[in-house]
Amino acid sequence: SSSFALSSAADFTATVGSLTIFDPPLFNARVHLTSHKSGATAPIVIAFETRNDQKYREALGVMQLQVLFRDLAKLEPGFAFPSSAQVLSATDARQHVCGKIIKELWSSDPSGFPMPKGCFYDEALSEKDYKEYNILFSERNGLRATTHYQIVMDARASSSLGMPQPRHGVVQLWSLDDIDLNPFGVIEFGPAWLDHEVVEGAYGSDPQ
Repeated sequence: SSSFALSSAADFTATVGSLTIFDPPLFNARVHLTSHKSGATAPIVIAFETRNDQKYREALGVMQLQVLFRDLAKLEPGFAFPSSAQVLSATDARQHVCGKIIKELWSSDPSGFPMPKGCFYDEALSEKDYKEYNILFSERNGLRATTHYQIVMDARASSSLGMPQPRHGVVQLWSLDDIDLNPFGVIEFGPAWLDHEVVEGAYGSDPQ
């Protein structure tokens, strides 16, 4: 009788939900180096331009921008948090944390770059060769459509980052929708590549 019950139960199916997967729209993004010397810690400028997407105008809640260092062997942050604090969750995001991650912000918008509500991060992803940093924006104070933005951060590039560069970019930018109403919604995505090749520094009397 037990085998009959199992086979009978297997005859009934029901829909429990649906899953929609799509590729987010791409926006232009670039990483500009201030030093081309391999292994040197120096500011980088992460530049990007948002598309003309109505979601930026319609968003009412807190929005998020994620900066993902995609390949640490080629480009890694030039700063690090203590090993005892490698992860900071979104609920613990604070504005002063942004100051430890970001050196400067710029926008072509007359109002400037929107003031971050707070920042959080995950450096424990380094086991997967990733490090992730997130900026939260207050309600109705997020990124705007068709606008140029620049984020300055310290980083170290390696000469192993040759040309051509990785297809997925050395940094990835994710502009995310309202974190309460649509926490997994992506407005647009930008893989960013370096603008110049990284070179080894000169040694001794070697010219550079």
